[in-house]
Amino acid sequence: MVIGGGTIGMIHAACLSRVAETNLLVRREEQAADVAVKGITILQPDGQRTVDRVNATSNPTCLANAELVIVAVKSYSTNEVASVMASHLGQDAVILSLQNGLAHEQAFRDACGAAKVISGKTGYSGRRQADSTVEMAATGVTVIGEPAATLTERIVTISKLFGDAGINVNVSDNIRAEVWSKFAQACCQNALSALTRKSFGNLRRSEEATELLRRGSAELTALADAEGVRLLFDPYERIMDNWLFEDHRSSMLQDLESDRPTEVDALNGEAVRLGKGHGLSMPINETLWLLTKASESM
Repeated sequence: MVIGGGTIGMIHAACLSRVAETNLLVRREEQAADVAVKGITILQPDGQRTVDRVNATSNPTCLANAELVIVAVKSYSTNEVASVMASHLGQDAVILSLQNGLAHEQAFRDACGAAKVISGKTGYSGRRQADSTVEMAATGVTVIGEPAATLTERIVTISKLFGDAGINVNVSDNIRAEVWSKFAQACCQNALSALTRKSFGNLRRSEEATELLRRGSAELTALADAEGVRLLFDPYERIMDNWLFEDHRSSMLQDLESDRPTEVDALNGEAVRLGKGHGLSMPINETLWLLTKASESM
């Protein structure tokens, strides 16, 4: 079961439907009906086009039979999804969240039981063109692992399933650092892309923007150190070196342009909250957070 009818949810549901019985749970019945009739179309960066038939529904009762639940909703829907899963999930279901931010896994542990939850992140990106069509920007890597950093049978099984489905997948014995590293990079680049209305490539070509990226990166690295996490890379250096996303406009920018809520609370807002707990000053992240919230409210 994949929960979430956005870019990440549809990419993973489409791929997994090739090798396993897969259901896509979405909020709107209109989207469920569209996917049920048309399948999911993925437009690849190289111009290829695939169409996969996926069972789609807006009725959460189908969660009762799910063995693996992949959560790919926006961070602000986490508590609602956790409540729905707590009411419908079977005893042996496994929950894998591919959401942005840091707090979602604890919400699922609290609602459904810690033993059900494994950790993950994804580097896939793109934009939803229509209810059943996704334009993929980059075929990144989906990384999974146990919170306890052990290699378990369920991780091996899920990794093989993903690989058979054509999903680029890695298993990590340090998944907390993986999730934190993605969080740090997203905090640095997503809000700045949204506020400037520019792609990542445009940010890298601006001296002022790169200085903001550098300062924001230093704040996130210090925060990770305070949390006892050693990032896998320097966020600033990764952004400057990552030309795969040259023309990509962040999901936060896509949300602002579509008058949707953003995930800035789960990214820069969360960084500021955690920083205060450690007595750290986070002026760049706080400014990006407040400016994005102001843009949302207007």
